[in-house]
Amino acid sequence: MKKTLFFDVETTGLDVKKCSIVQLSGIIDIDGIVKEEFNFWVAPDKDADISQEALDIISKTKDDVIAFPSPDVVYPQFLRI
Repeated sequence: MKKTLFFDVETTGLDVKKCSIVQLSGIIDIDGIVKEEFNFWVAPDKDADISQEALDIISKTKDDVIAFPSPDVVYPQFLRI
């Protein structure tokens, strides 16, 4: 059995030390068959830089991303997949 995870993230900017992941999406493929697709929105760290350019790319506002579920909520959901 060959299991493959394809994933993509969107962040609040390009600085890996100051920005946070706000979207984690992906596909789980087993033996060439898509078994699961997921898309999680995640609130950024409270001290994260949030660039307007990044918000424009994901078509969200700063208020939108701050209201996303916390990583503490999303991470267990991701692990269950």
